[in-house]
Amino acid sequence: MAMLALNDVFERIWGEYSRGYQQPDTELWSEAITRIKERHPYFLFIAEVYWGLERRLQEIGFDYTYDKPFYDKLRFSSPQEICDYLKADDSYSRRSVRFIENHDEPRAVAAFGRERSLAAAVVLSTVPGFRLFHDGQLEGRGMRLPIQLVREPEEAPDPPIAEFYEQLLHVCNSPVFHDGQWLLLETSQAGQRGNSHRDLLTWWWHRGDQTKVVVVNYSPKHTSCWLKLPLPLGPNERILLRDELASTSAVQDTQQLANQDLHFNLKPWQAQILDVIVTVGD
Repeated sequence: MAMLALNDVFERIWGEYSRGYQQPDTELWSEAITRIKERHPYFLFIAEVYWGLERRLQEIGFDYTYDKPFYDKLRFSSPQEICDYLKADDSYSRRSVRFIENHDEPRAVAAFGRERSLAAAVVLSTVPGFRLFHDGQLEGRGMRLPIQLVREPEEAPDPPIAEFYEQLLHVCNSPVFHDGQWLLLETSQAGQRGNSHRDLLTWWWHRGDQTKVVVVNYSPKHTSCWLKLPLPLGPNERILLRDELASTSAVQDTQQLANQDLHFNLKPWQAQILDVIVTVGD
């Protein structure tokens, strides 16, 4: 709750009890962070912060700040509203702590539902920022534990969820998801499913010769779309698409990409993380 130490917030909360108290000329956090980093330059400050004060605490000097609005968007908002939120400037996003479960909220499987929680986990693991995973989340635990509880009850892990997270974290350990360039992608309508393409969350990461494309159907219904990749391809080149979550592959040739883009048809809450490999065709 780092924002509680801001001068104006302190005054607003405690003003009637602190009459005559002279407000400092500087912020506590600004002075503390400056002094500590003079001695320990690699020390990281992470702020648990709410009330829309995230960016302000970043400006004061915190390396990372909680992103509760991201959690709320994933839990309560439409895919289009999630996309709009992710359009925030890159420097702010990369210093935001993203999560779908913590000690204050219900367990992800309880808050989102089982399948949706896994789709949200793919989003969490592949957007810019500091990705936070809660104790027990990777095992699919469903009981929220009050922080005052000294001893937690035994709860058996959910093997399919544990296997999913093991694969997801293995895939997202690639340097491209940490040091690459992130770009939100636009989808267009395909087939007879109306505007179902608006239920898809799509982006890519690019670093050197590595390109990853993430497609998440963040809805309870089937969706389809066309997706254009910003890849310059020669006339004899093809791309191999390898779904790293499902361990499947498909080849797209240049002509199809030029005329129709990439076609996706996803089940409810289905996610794909595609490794894009450019090859020379026959």
